[in-house]
Amino acid sequence: MANLIKDIKTTVNLFLDIRKSRKDGSEIVLEKKRVFPIIQTGGFYNTVEGCTLSWYKEICDVAEAAFDELPDEVKYELQFAPKSGEFKDRVNLWRAILKPVMTDIQYYTAIKAIIDWYIHIIKIRKTEDGSII
Repeated sequence: MANLIKDIKTTVNLFLDIRKSRKDGSEIVLEKKRVFPIIQTGGFYNTVEGCTLSWYKEICDVAEAAFDELPDEVKYELQFAPKSGEFKDRVNLWRAILKPVMTDIQYYTAIKAIIDWYIHIIKIRKTEDGSII
């Protein structure tokens, strides 16, 4: 009930200010401001590669730590599945991300798993006439 009375008072005062400004010939500027919290969503497991590497615990931990160091814009873009023609650039990006932080065996295993999954995606997307969606 208190909020209703407060809203009524605010409305009446606003109405009176508008009438006063109309009489004075002055201009009244109404601004409505809202504050929205910024919520960062998603993460390593929201990427195709994160889900793929989740089967390899030790590799996954290292890859996730490297992913967390990326700029937010890159992390956001990686949350979407690669489109046709983006697979090569995407695997090269993951190569650049993972090579400095992994041993040779971890790196080879991770990149092979990612490429194998990309091949799987491409096969799923193929239509009957052989073209890729």
